[in-house]
Amino acid sequence: LLAFRDWRSDQRGVAVMALDGSGYARQSTFLEDAAPAWTAAGDILFFSRREVDRQPRIYRVALHSSGDAALERDRQPVFGVMPAGLPDGRILYFATHPETGLAIMNGDGGGYQLLLPDEEIGAIAPAPDGRSAAFMSRRQGNWEIYRINIDGSGLQRLTNHAGHDGLPAWSPDGRSIAFLSDRSGQWGLWAMNADGRSPRQLFPLPGSLGPPPAGEPEFVWRGWWEEHLVWLP
Repeated sequence: LLAFRDWRSDQRGVAVMALDGSGYARQSTFLEDAAPAWTAAGDILFFSRREVDRQPRIYRVALHSSGDAALERDRQPVFGVMPAGLPDGRILYFATHPETGLAIMNGDGGGYQLLLPDEEIGAIAPAPDGRSAAFMSRRQGNWEIYRINIDGSGLQRLTNHAGHDGLPAWSPDGRSIAFLSDRSGQWGLWAMNADGRSPRQLFPLPGSLGPPPAGEPEFVWRGWWEEHLVWLP
């Protein structure tokens, strides 16, 4: 099943459906539910929700259930965006409060650890073996792609270009990473080795990555860093 954010005015929220378009079902109905991610078992979705105080929180919902719930730690909400499930059941995400950066926690909100302080991270993509993750960050200026081990060691910058690089997606065998880039002067889908070597353009993508969908206010769409690419088997 494919999980995604539905922008249609009468179908707001997080939804799932099969790749052939069948089996559509909404899993949540809140206007600003975004960035859904599966657990390794494929039975639970994690996603982020911005509520009236504009603070994003991490939520979870069981597949084919409408009973979503906010994760808590020490009786406080887990503030963050971009959850991404690991094979061992833990969750990577961008923590936004009380500290900001790439963080990891258990699926119930416990076991929190800040792996990498950072002011802005997007498109967190765990490797297929669950031992490392790629993500996009502006920690050194423009958007670039980085890789880090799940224990917080081995931070590596995979791209280094004056253009913007982001939305990393691992190949199923873990040998390559696809990403979006405007380094050629226009947006395109690129791929590189998992260590950042041999970047090559796969095909161009005409147009831009914004503005928000027609008729939507600016506050419900925060840019391409809240999107995802998926490399299917």
